[in-house]
Amino acid sequence: MPKVKRERRKYRRADVEVQLSMSRIVDVDLQKVNLSPSGIRFLTDQKLGIGEHVILFMRDHSLENSPISMAVVVRTEKSNNDGNWIVAAKFLRMDLRSKGTLTEWTRRGFPAKTSVVMSINDEYLQELLSSTFPEHRYEVFGNFEFTEALEKTVEKNPSVVIVEIDGTDDELDAIASAAGNSCVIIISRNVGVDLTGRAATHGVFEIVEKPVRMNAFVTSLARSVRESRGDVLVGGRPIVNLAGRSKLIEQVKNMVLEVVSNQSHVLVVGETGTGKGRVVEEIHRLTDHGDTPFDEVPFVKVNLANINPNLIESELFGHEKGAFTGAEKRHIGAFERASGGTVFLDEVSSLDPYLQQKLLGVLDDGKFTRVGGSKVVKLEARVLAASNKDLVDEASKGNFREDLMYRLCQNVVHIPPLRERREDLLVLARDLLDEIYGKSGTLVRRLGSKAVEKIFDHDWPGNVRELRTALERSNKYVDGETLLDVKIVTVPKSSKTERTETRSAGTVIPRPQIRKMKLKEYLGEQSNAAERVYLVECLEATSGNVTEASKIAGIARQNFTKKMRKLGITREDYTI
Repeated sequence: MPKVKRERRKYRRADVEVQLSMSRIVDVDLQKVNLSPSGIRFLTDQKLGIGEHVILFMRDHSLENSPISMAVVVRTEKSNNDGNWIVAAKFLRMDLRSKGTLTEWTRRGFPAKTSVVMSINDEYLQELLSSTFPEHRYEVFGNFEFTEALEKTVEKNPSVVIVEIDGTDDELDAIASAAGNSCVIIISRNVGVDLTGRAATHGVFEIVEKPVRMNAFVTSLARSVRESRGDVLVGGRPIVNLAGRSKLIEQVKNMVLEVVSNQSHVLVVGETGTGKGRVVEEIHRLTDHGDTPFDEVPFVKVNLANINPNLIESELFGHEKGAFTGAEKRHIGAFERASGGTVFLDEVSSLDPYLQQKLLGVLDDGKFTRVGGSKVVKLEARVLAASNKDLVDEASKGNFREDLMYRLCQNVVHIPPLRERREDLLVLARDLLDEIYGKSGTLVRRLGSKAVEKIFDHDWPGNVRELRTALERSNKYVDGETLLDVKIVTVPKSSKTERTETRSAGTVIPRPQIRKMKLKEYLGEQSNAAERVYLVECLEATSGNVTEASKIAGIARQNFTKKMRKLGITREDYTI
């Protein structure tokens, strides 16, 4: 095959993403392709305009189910009709099969269109949404009345069903019975926790609030397309695979795309269990690795909190033979093993001062030496770090170098805890159910009303990790494709015992103040303290469920809440 001359423009991964999303895809026979150093000529039955970007999938059509031999992006320059269209084009990007974005497509062959059934009452909205479906990527069966749309769904089994409804139980029941494997997007004015919970129990995939914001709809459509056939793009932007629909998680996704584009080192912060490692993996996946698929690029994770402090330096920088007792051969450290890829330093706040200084030197100079060695090794990996502690706070306490803190905090991705983005709970639960039960071949598509209620009632102090654990231990509640209940185990924090012992001892009143109090006032203070301890214990025993706590106390719920206000009991007092 002749060497192909490329245009001078350097194409980043983002450019390829845009082309994949917006370009026409043409499947051509290898026997009808002529390659030359200046470009390409090919025969196709499709009419292509001049200056159009086209993705060519080339394979041998004489063989049944032949794999794609070559996938390229070209720009058409001229064409003429002589039975079929003969098109001349310039190469913009050579073999895309090696790009991570095309890996799945080339494994499966030519991608099918995404089929859509719609039931939109608002004519303007119908026209607006229809504009988001390019003909060469989507097959829209039409816009129907609600009942007719469900009949068409049963008949055609489309990839995506989009319905505008009020969200009544009858409507949701009808959708559940007709949807099958289709991804359902609901558009409604009544979006809230109630509809979200009820929709989840009926297998609805996405909910978009009316009036519709197009970016919200496009995001929902992207997730639905990805779910139905494994696509990776929408609207020219790569999809960040983080489950959730809240504004907070969308901000995280936007920040991920921002740090991916600038190629610099990144710090990911958030409470324990929020998914910092998942975000780091996404940054690695979306980073431009040239023509190498991301899963073939080195990704080295080092959990600094789990390694013996005496061995961390060797694990990070490597060591030479004889560098210390027991160093019988050279060891290549994480920074070298990650050459050309990513090194992930988890729990970076646990580094001691000496290693903090050495890490700062590596980030500043871009080079290091192995322990016991003199050869300077160049850092050729991107450093991604994570911490569940506030490094600014740690630096103010003297536990972390201020200059290293500033170096790491140039690009920060903050992951909010689940209690601040409760609208993501059911989306996360659904993704986790697919991941947990899909390994065993079990299909769990729906959450029962009791499961939804428990998920919303709990504060999830352990965040996504706690949610995953709860779903894993709830396998006995699976009935067909529905998870009926969730088993949530309350695990006390390490400080809970100390807090309980302090409270149970009553209120300690300073001696000067005691001298000014009558016995009745003193006993009243101690009585209030004891009552407060009892009510908080009731709330902790019921995971914060006030109704259940009042039953334990043997008083009416209204009286219980009055006592909470009187004694100043807040959520922080009984949330564990």
